[in-house]
Amino acid sequence: MRVKNTIKLLLMAVLAFITISFSTNAEASTKVHYISSYPKFIRGSWYMRTKWDGQWGGRYLKYTKNRNSGYSLYSTTRQATNVLHNIRDKKVKASLLGWKIPVYAGYVKKNNRTWYFDKYWGEKKSVTPTLYYTYSKYKGHHVVVLADSKFRVTNIAYRNDKLAKKYYNKKIKHFKYNKYFAQY
Repeated sequence: MRVKNTIKLLLMAVLAFITISFSTNAEASTKVHYISSYPKFIRGSWYMRTKWDGQWGGRYLKYTKNRNSGYSLYSTTRQATNVLHNIRDKKVKASLLGWKIPVYAGYVKKNNRTWYFDKYWGEKKSVTPTLYYTYSKYKGHHVVVLADSKFRVTNIAYRNDKLAKKYYNKKIKHFKYNKYFAQY
């Protein structure tokens, strides 16, 4: 009888060890990986559109290998240029009044997708990014899906302005959406 209880206890300990080891591997899948250039899918020009009280609003985004910039389509407001640096770079100068802002980028795997992000130089690695982006398709067109820190979609960017106007409020099925979708 005592031997049976010892065997049961030993089996329960092994089962608990296996369960704990698998649960820690699930957390390892959300590991952050850092990159030194923007992924190829996002390079180029992207357009986002929205409508407020019958008035069009929109943004233009331009990505290259190591830079991104943009501007508002209906005003003279221009976004500063983000210059991508490797996370291991030692001498990166951030000017407070300049139009070039140093950033570093990375990605995480979440919900069977690879989500990319940018962080300003000097931000701690532990700080959660406020914006994630990934690649998808909508009706055969390549799109960049922008999401908040909880991976809920806030906007979708299209390759040209005509598509952005046509599909400005359309949702892609397999994503969760923020309540302020298509408003920025």
